[in-house]
Amino acid sequence: MRSNNLLFTRLKEQILVLDGAMGTMIQDYKLTEEDFRGSELSNFEHDLKGNNDLLSLTQPDIIREIHSNFLSAVQISSKPIRLTQTRSRRQITTFRIKATI
Repeated sequence: MRSNNLLFTRLKEQILVLDGAMGTMIQDYKLTEEDFRGSELSNFEHDLKGNNDLLSLTQPDIIREIHSNFLSAVQISSKPIRLTQTRSRRQITTFRIKATI
């Protein structure tokens, strides 16, 4: 089964945590202040460069491409995350996700 098929199958059954180097991947695009602003925030009074959260609004195609590239590289290699309740805290048991590019 291809990794993406397995990923989407697991998404229907479980909560998955995907942790990638999003900031590093965004830096590869060498975005300018104007790129961060887009047309939506062109008149905003403060500098926005580096505020990566805004890119979902101002550069959705870039964010979509980064997520697509990340998901294409993911291999699920072992156990899912299991949350267990203890008296004072929740703990996350062992899991491994191996990403290869």
